[in-house]
Amino acid sequence: MDSEYKYLITEVASSNIRDTVLHIRDKLLNPMAAHKLYDNLIACFHRLCAFPNMGAPLLSDVAQREDLRYCFVDNYIVIYFVDDKKRIVSIASVKYARSELNDTIKRL
Repeated sequence: MDSEYKYLITEVASSNIRDTVLHIRDKLLNPMAAHKLYDNLIACFHRLCAFPNMGAPLLSDVAQREDLRYCFVDNYIVIYFVDDKKRIVSIASVKYARSELNDTIKRL
């Protein structure tokens, strides 16, 4: 029996990842850094499947959800939540860590 969880990337997170990788590749002209970030994000998602609660709880007065957790990948914050019954880690958002997160968190 497979004990690991599966991960699901939400539309918001998928858009965040795509926009970030394309920005690094096309605007910053650094395709190697874009590829490395993408690889590091996917590796993080796999680690979350093995250890779904490894990230810290996201304590926020503005969040719509109370079960959000977060972890860091390079200079980016991955916000996610876990469904233990379905054994799914849902990646809700990926943002540059220095960006304004309150607006993002309000929408999750």
